[in-house]
Amino acid sequence: MDEYAAGIVKEIFEWKISGMAVSAIADRLNQNGILSPESIKILWARNIKAAFLVQGIPSGAAHL
Repeated sequence: MDEYAAGIVKEIFEWKISGMAVSAIADRLNQNGILSPESIKILWARNIKAAFLVQGIPSGAAHL
């Protein structure tokens, strides 16, 4: 389990239960620099691609 992500999810549920609007929750997450799962995937993919390039492996290389 990802403890960091679990804590954020818990906060989101607490905010919603307390009556906070979804848009306000999104604003708070953005203000706190919390990335969406999609943003994390994009950054992860970029880091993997950069690591391959540093190693001299073409980004489209097949792995066996």
